[in-house]
Amino acid sequence: MRSEVELLLDQSLEPHAIIDADSRYLYINPAAMAIIGEDTDLIGRPSPFSDDRSQQFHGRVRHTRIGWTAVEFSSVPFESENAERFLIRFEPVHEKSRRGRQLDAIVTIAEALSTTDQLDAALKKLAREVRIAADLESCALTLLDADHRVRIAGTSGLPDDYAEQLEACRRLGAPLLTLRSLEERRIIVDPHWRNAIFADARWEPLYETVRGLRIGTLIAAPIEVRGIAGIDDVVGALTVFCREDIELDHDDIAFLRAMADYAAIAISNARMLRLLREQAAQDERLKLSRELHDSVTQELFSLSLRTRALARRLGAGADVELSEEVDDLYEQSRRALAQMRATILRGRAVEVGGGGLLQAVQSKCDELDLPQGMSIEIVAENDSDAVAADLQDDVFLLVIEAIRNAAKHSGASRVTVRFARASDDPTALRVEVADDGIGFVNSQRSASAVGIDSMRERAQVHGGSLTLQATPGEGTTVTAIFPGAFRGQSSHVTQS
Repeated sequence: MRSEVELLLDQSLEPHAIIDADSRYLYINPAAMAIIGEDTDLIGRPSPFSDDRSQQFHGRVRHTRIGWTAVEFSSVPFESENAERFLIRFEPVHEKSRRGRQLDAIVTIAEALSTTDQLDAALKKLAREVRIAADLESCALTLLDADHRVRIAGTSGLPDDYAEQLEACRRLGAPLLTLRSLEERRIIVDPHWRNAIFADARWEPLYETVRGLRIGTLIAAPIEVRGIAGIDDVVGALTVFCREDIELDHDDIAFLRAMADYAAIAISNARMLRLLREQAAQDERLKLSRELHDSVTQELFSLSLRTRALARRLGAGADVELSEEVDDLYEQSRRALAQMRATILRGRAVEVGGGGLLQAVQSKCDELDLPQGMSIEIVAENDSDAVAADLQDDVFLLVIEAIRNAAKHSGASRVTVRFARASDDPTALRVEVADDGIGFVNSQRSASAVGIDSMRERAQVHGGSLTLQATPGEGTTVTAIFPGAFRGQSSHVTQS
């Protein structure tokens, strides 16, 4: 027997349904059936109004799909026959409603970017908001790292291993729309993407995922971040997968472009925060260096002098064992003093100073304890003042680390350091440290691995790269590229 609630809902012009605690249909009124469009009996079958099949939109209504139709719905719990029931009222998503969601998404993302410093969390939230607001099948934010590998920073509606699948396709040579958008610096729309990938075996790692999605058009919008010297750096793309029954218009494309700009803001904020933290760490190291110099170093110096004086006073007639102990104590204090001075120099090395990058490198080379017979030549085709100030510390530390590695492991007689503009990019700095030693062999990897990794990180933090080229018996060359580094005139400086 039908309840009074069902009899009343039969007369309603608005779509209503009643579901049980397991989200299964118990009742569907005629207005709802007109939208659902099912000829078979749905009573007892799962509905799309469960938590795992719908998404909440800003706490007001929930969003789901009935077949190809996007709907928004609200749920009111009530009790009937001693069991929990839910009254569902839903309606198709209209164009006006979709525009409102997009405006809400813009406000939500703006608020999120102002309250979090976690880049991946912000981009994941952005992907979710874009997917819901534009009624998309799925959405992904992809970033390109220094080695031109694709990294997925945020997704919605895609499996957890989507990044691995996409990278596998890239390694097979699949033409990624994301990379094309980056290269051409424009939004690319491909309405035939789904059919194209199933006709190309290079996309095979992604086949299972795509078969499980109702993907029609694929759109990729580049993410451009303002870099050094005002140069725009394309670092990734916002990629969206539209449903087969949805066609995005110009306003939707403008919304996606705005979301790509918000992603760029998130990336810029993360970069700025990292630089601020690095500067704070540098300031702390400088403070520690000054404190060590003013206290511990002076004490060690005094201990070294007094121990040396004691050794001389003992003279030739002193107890042999005591004399050796005093000599050992002197050597130990001298080594501790040398290590402390080296520590202070490393702490101060983060401050290139007013003399500029070349002068700092030259001065440091004069202080290094080089093997006998080794000389260093510094050749600069560009004036150090032209190198951006926020690059100089890391360039300096990278060069000194490369020289130290050569001094310890290469057996070289000559190390040449070259500063120049990159041949394929006049705004990029190319730093090369080459020696004429024995070359890089496997046995040396463990000894210098930390130094190599440190140098690579110093280049990559500025969007650059580092390569190591060596031939046994012919020497080793370390090359680092720092994009967007030059703003000045060229000069030539040589030191031997």
